[in-house]
Amino acid sequence: MNPYLPQAAEIMEIKRLSKDVKSFIVRFTDKEAMHSFKFMVGQFVMVSLWGVGESPISITSPPHEEDYLELCIKDAGRLTHYIHQLTNGDRIGIRGPYGNHFPLERLTRRDLLLAAGGIGIAPIRSVAAEVIRNRDLYNKVTIIYGARTPSDLIYSKELRKACLENNIRLLLTVDKGNNSWKGKTGFVSELCSELDLTTTIASALICGPHLMMESVTGRLINLGFSEDQIFLSLERQMRCGVGKCGHCYVNGKFVCEDGPVFNYSAIKRFL
Repeated sequence: MNPYLPQAAEIMEIKRLSKDVKSFIVRFTDKEAMHSFKFMVGQFVMVSLWGVGESPISITSPPHEEDYLELCIKDAGRLTHYIHQLTNGDRIGIRGPYGNHFPLERLTRRDLLLAAGGIGIAPIRSVAAEVIRNRDLYNKVTIIYGARTPSDLIYSKELRKACLENNIRLLLTVDKGNNSWKGKTGFVSELCSELDLTTTIASALICGPHLMMESVTGRLINLGFSEDQIFLSLERQMRCGVGKCGHCYVNGKFVCEDGPVFNYSAIKRFL
């Protein structure tokens, strides 16, 4: 697939996940393009609408689903607002995948912490699906995930079921509850005090807002996590996706090409 050329993809199904987040299940109109499209957990694609623009979007479906891609998109700007108006059968442009990936292949036989805040659950959902598919390769697995309100916790029902069935601990929190919310309130980082992972053999994979990742990382370091065993997926203004335009360049790194997943020790100076 030409890395600069968007491929047409048809929207097969749309699910509303919250008041401002929708899931789009898409499939390339070219069967050969769909068949040849391969990606790793944590990579992203550039999604475009002709005449409107293009934006990086995380892939939330797992790599082993080869018949479609699922994209979790928040209505947060001009392009995403236009995409939210689309219906089944409409077409978008997709090029990619781009960037590196969460190194699950190097984390076997370790305890795993998957941490997400807000829309950061999109790539973490893909990671979780891959971990579940190969559950016997990992020791204790814990997912911590937080959002602003209970209705902003997307995929929570699916996560509860999958974690229960696969011996994975799930801790959820919201910034502000409501009358029906019986769970925890507070920041995602506060859930770190409840972890029962063995830090000497544990790795953390994190995606979410900047402050959430910074505070969770700080808590994990205090708990004894090694800097080398903390991996974060960063968001920056990515335009080309292939390290040419420079919009995501920071401290000698192109987030689109060297990332979006970075080891904490490599980026702590500019996190």
